[in-house]
Amino acid sequence: MFHTVDTFTRCLFYFTMALQKLRMLDNVEDDKRDLQQSVTVVLAVVWLSKNIFVLVMHSVLGEKFYITIEEAETACIQRLKNRNYFEYEGVLCKEVVQLNRVSFSKLDAFGLFHIDGTLPLHFAGIVTNYIVLILQTMFL
Repeated sequence: MFHTVDTFTRCLFYFTMALQKLRMLDNVEDDKRDLQQSVTVVLAVVWLSKNIFVLVMHSVLGEKFYITIEEAETACIQRLKNRNYFEYEGVLCKEVVQLNRVSFSKLDAFGLFHIDGTLPLHFAGIVTNYIVLILQTMFL
């Protein structure tokens, strides 16, 4: 949760700072302005891309975890259908199936959002909404 909220606030902060920097550079000479604008934009994009990459990796690893849990449950169900198993295997498989049915839920960050494959899409949507809001307040 901390990393996601931190990335969100940094995205908005860097975007706002880049816009303010670009607005201040309107009074600077043309050669210096172009160079400073390019450096400002490149640094902001590189820094934010690292944070977003880590967020995507968390989502990918979360999805792999969910797939592994589903595969374990499927293997246990198939093992229970086959009557040639030891007693302890049957007990283990029944416990796995019961626990997945009763108490499995996706990882979440204090109930705010689920850490799964859709997290980067939801994150991008929320950041886009707030960036549009920042642009409206700065230029209206």
